Parts: sequence; C-alpha cells; structure tokens
Amino acid sequence: MSTEGNKAVSNRIAEAVRAHDFDAMDALIAPEFAAGFKKEVAEVYLAFPDFGGVNELQVAEGDYVANRTRATGTHLGEFMGLPPTGRKVVIHNLTIDEIRDGRLVGLSYVHDVGGIVQQLGAELRAYPLEDASSPGQ
Repeated sequence: MSTEGNKAVSNRIAEAVRAHDFDAMDALIAPEFAAGFKKEVAEVYLAFPDFGGVNELQVAEGDYVANRTRATGTHLGEFMGLPPTGRKVVIHNLTIDEIRDGRLVGLSYVHDVGGIVQQLGAELRAYPLEDASSPGQ
C-alpha cells in the first residue's frame, strides 16, 4: 500500500475512535491486534465518554505513519485512580501506526499524562519502590 493509502487508514482509525465505532475498528485493525486496541480505547471511554480526536500532522514512510494528535474529553469516570472531576481536557499524543495490507498491525504512542493529570487538578508524584534495591527489578 502507498504511504498516502496508509495515511488514509490511519485517519479512518482516528475517525472510528472519535465515533466510538468498534465495527469500523474491526475492519481497520488486524484481528490479532484488534482486541487489545479496542480494550484500551474502551478504558479511555470509561474515563472520558465523549473522547475524540484528530490527526493534526502526519508523516509517512513505508508501512509507518507518525501522527501528532489532539483529543478532547470530559472526565466523567475514574482515570489513573482520580475520581471524576467533570473537567474537560485536551490530550496531546504522538503515535506511530504500523499498517500492512490496509490494516493496523502495530502501534507505539506517547501521551502527555502529566498534562492530563494537571488539567484534572492533580499532580504526579514519584515514590521509591520498597523493593528497588537492584536496577531493572
């Protein structure tokens, strides 16, 4: 598939997520990857029922499409242990979609979790693990 075709698939996936259209996701995502993807999306919907976003910028090469996305949602369910606040948030993400034969087969992403938590009126704190005596454990 061409890079333009891969970008179109990536945009259709973003549209399906925005529309909460799990049937469209099934058609756009490889079966072995779809269940995990839809589970993560469903968890986001629990915290932000009106969640939706768009790909603002795309760069594609070969089977990969990099996206800078902007999403919004209203915090009406628990998120990272935070009870619902009713606050509207703007979520910025960077994603890299791997698309083969017109279907998503892999996804890497970075979310601005700190920005989301701050918009919800909370803060992230790091605490040492009690069992952190050896690196990598």
